[in-house]
Amino acid sequence: MPRSMRRPPFQQVELVSRYHEACPRRALAQRVQASRESYAGLSRMIGRGDGYLGRFVNDGHPAALSPGDHRTLAEFFGVEERGLGVRDLWRR
Repeated sequence: MPRSMRRPPFQQVELVSRYHEACPRRALAQRVQASRESYAGLSRMIGRGDGYLGRFVNDGHPAALSPGDHRTLAEFFGVEERGLGVRDLWRR
């Protein structure tokens, strides 16, 4: 396969933000691993495409979940919103 077509190496999900707050990507990944849920199923639950949360956790896109999506996921897992990491309210 030509070098230009190779997928970039996997980037590890950061554990904490640069401000030492819980990282939403890491927190969501831990909740999903501890449950029997899939990223695709959770993405559909919040009204998004199957790959939405997988891309959020693994690829870093989108930069942040919308407040509504974050709240819905926190309620689903039975935790406060901070239990799924601290959202950066200034990122869009």
